[in-house]
Amino acid sequence: ELAAAVQLGVRLLHQLGVRLPAQPSQFQILWGLGRAKLALWGKPTDTLAQLPAMQAPAAIAATKVLASIASATYLAAPNLFPLTVFRQVELSARQGNLPDSAFSYAMYGLIMCGVVGDLKGGYQFGQLAIALLDRYETRALSARTLFVMSTFIRHWREPLATTLPELQQGFQLGCEMGDLEYASFCGQMSIMHRLFLGESLPGLAEQADT
Repeated sequence: ELAAAVQLGVRLLHQLGVRLPAQPSQFQILWGLGRAKLALWGKPTDTLAQLPAMQAPAAIAATKVLASIASATYLAAPNLFPLTVFRQVELSARQGNLPDSAFSYAMYGLIMCGVVGDLKGGYQFGQLAIALLDRYETRALSARTLFVMSTFIRHWREPLATTLPELQQGFQLGCEMGDLEYASFCGQMSIMHRLFLGESLPGLAEQADT
């Protein structure tokens, strides 16, 4: 029930003071991107990695809700998805980091690479996401962050084969931490990338079964 998940998330965010349009226009999406870029102005990724911890309870709750509906908005409300990402980035850049910021910056890198076409900038935000994973040692968010980095960012700047260890790690950590959604995504993309790399179909079928 992806649409219902999105609607529930939007209602919760409204109570936290974060208002998102039900059906964003192109102008609203560009406005959201502009707000995020303004929040990031003068803050290179190495500086963002060292920001203090976010303290405001409402901002922390909003960031967590925004992150929790990422896959639902990506699949069921694609025009809303970038606004959820931009708002997360804005909150982290202005109010400090929390473990969820790793996932936030990875999704921002996804948009920079796949939509804006800024491959270098998007890759830098992907690297920032990995740095925050290491800083917070947050296994609970590792599967989703590694999935985004390996599926949407890393292959633009590195050989596709370099994504396989991260996808396998994401699959294992997702299973261990109960994040079965992103564990499944990691497993799926691992098989797809091996297919693109020319591995044999019988071998891939065996790996998929295990």
